[in-house]
Amino acid sequence: MAPSERFFGPVLSSAECESVFAGSTETKRMDLVRTQIHAIRSKWSNEQEYKKLTSTLREYIRPERQPQSIRNPVEQLLQGFNDYADTDYARTSKATPEQHAALELYCSEDGYQYLYSLISRTLRIANAPTELLVTAVTLVEFLTIDLYNLRLSNLGDPRYANYQGITFRGLSVTFKALEDYRNVTCNKDLAKRNFAIPLGLMSSTTDVKVMEEFAQGTDEDPNLHRMHWTIHIHGIDEDLLNVYLKKYPNSVVTSICAMPVARLSPFGEKEILLRGAFFQIISMESGVLNGYDVHKLVVVMINANRDHTTELGSNEGEKKLQRDAFNRIVMASKYEVCASLAVQYSAVDVVTYNMLHQEKLDEIRRMDGVDVIRNTDLVDARSREKAIWLGGSMFSSYSRHYADLRRQWQDATIQSRWSEAEKVLQKEYNWRRSDWYNVAKLSDDKEPVIREGYTVLHELAVQTPQTQIEDQEVLAWKRMVEALTAPEIWKTLRTFDEGGKTPQELAQERGQLELAARLEPQIRYQMPSEVIGKLECKLHKLMHDKAGKFIEEHAFRMPQLTVLTEMEKPELWIPIPHMYGGFAIELKGRELDVTVFETVVGHVRPRKTHLVLVAG
Repeated sequence: MAPSERFFGPVLSSAECESVFAGSTETKRMDLVRTQIHAIRSKWSNEQEYKKLTSTLREYIRPERQPQSIRNPVEQLLQGFNDYADTDYARTSKATPEQHAALELYCSEDGYQYLYSLISRTLRIANAPTELLVTAVTLVEFLTIDLYNLRLSNLGDPRYANYQGITFRGLSVTFKALEDYRNVTCNKDLAKRNFAIPLGLMSSTTDVKVMEEFAQGTDEDPNLHRMHWTIHIHGIDEDLLNVYLKKYPNSVVTSICAMPVARLSPFGEKEILLRGAFFQIISMESGVLNGYDVHKLVVVMINANRDHTTELGSNEGEKKLQRDAFNRIVMASKYEVCASLAVQYSAVDVVTYNMLHQEKLDEIRRMDGVDVIRNTDLVDARSREKAIWLGGSMFSSYSRHYADLRRQWQDATIQSRWSEAEKVLQKEYNWRRSDWYNVAKLSDDKEPVIREGYTVLHELAVQTPQTQIEDQEVLAWKRMVEALTAPEIWKTLRTFDEGGKTPQELAQERGQLELAARLEPQIRYQMPSEVIGKLECKLHKLMHDKAGKFIEEHAFRMPQLTVLTEMEKPELWIPIPHMYGGFAIELKGRELDVTVFETVVGHVRPRKTHLVLVAG
């Protein structure tokens, strides 16, 4: 379990340590934090100043006094450089791409307890000493860079590019903190029913059960009360965002305020990390759940911000104009969602939220000189699911924690420890569990890997139980086989070796006819095999032309396009390790639409190149 203080910990409230910053207090707090951001980012580009900054952190943190579990990752964080992937500071040395040391440190128990809890405490202290605030903001900048680069690496995945959905957060709160939330909720001015902790970090989950499990901690202290948050996360209205980017093409807008980080965390709590979130309260009510009093808060947040090294935090001149214009489209988007949600949660507020929405649209027309269309469909927006091809074959192709999970997974499947494999699956987001069935094994070239080119489907086919006794491993094997009916698990995949056999063919060779029937591919998108073969050859050539260096370094297993025929909507995201980009493909008739995502140093947005490959 993650530390309760990080994931669902108490929110303290006193004159010195605020549970929320709202109204004018929030504005003053943001101004103070923005000053520190400006100072730190100004130093980041200068190598000597950067080293002074990390030296200051080292003196404050004293990693040599920390336990080994925290010392090594802290040293990794403070050594070398940690930069935005699309910015070239002409460093004397480069960091290893896509390792996300700051995020892994935050997500670990010791890393949070010894280091990142400092951020949470400092950003809630009303009058934090300057040195402490600088330390906290610098640590947040490390996290911001990791979040930014994590998104760049996965831009073809809608949940990373623009996470939209519902998450949950459980808190154990004092009566005073509860009153703080009630006071904000009861404000007659709906425009002031909001709160934030600027740059603050909050962990939320996509799993209601995880929230409820953590909230049980209140049973140990009668002075704490259970509080459940339902967080509606949305991006900026697309029309408004396009208006903004057209006027300010050099402004960097991302969705890093809500990012999936479960593959960087050892706890398996299906975490969505919220960074610097500003919440609008829709409703707050109390009730009884499973015999316990629970206070339920429904909030809205917009996932977008302008955090990047080019955004120095300045609030003057052109930057102030950008900031004000960005704030207008964020507020308009937020009120659009609030008006729709109020129909369900707080009907008396619907008219007022619609008025606030219209006022912001009118303000955009007046201040920005553009006509905008009133939309009402943002509330229904959800990040859609897209299949992913994880072709890197080296442990070094992936971040440390995810590579460790892959090692656990393949060791368990090779040795028929199916119950252990299930535990790995249980830690994953529901929408990404199929990925584990669709990948072959990783290696580090130090020692051979048994059946390296096999996925777990192939392992299930060749490792049928040899006993009639239904022990826990046999039962786990059966459950994993039963899961194969999911269309997201590809049965057309061939082993990545000279044999090139499907799981069904392997089962048939062993006389396992019942299992072979389960492993029969269900073709949902009919396409002649010769067409698929031609498109596959052209795609592979394009990938080598665009990303050959990375493909060779990571012994990348090239995509088998037969998997597209198993999909209702035949599209696939193919991230390339350490490229900070990849290939998004979609099969349309006898053509393959390809969008190449490339991070270009010096460009504020990734380059997207659209191509159409034709079988002919």
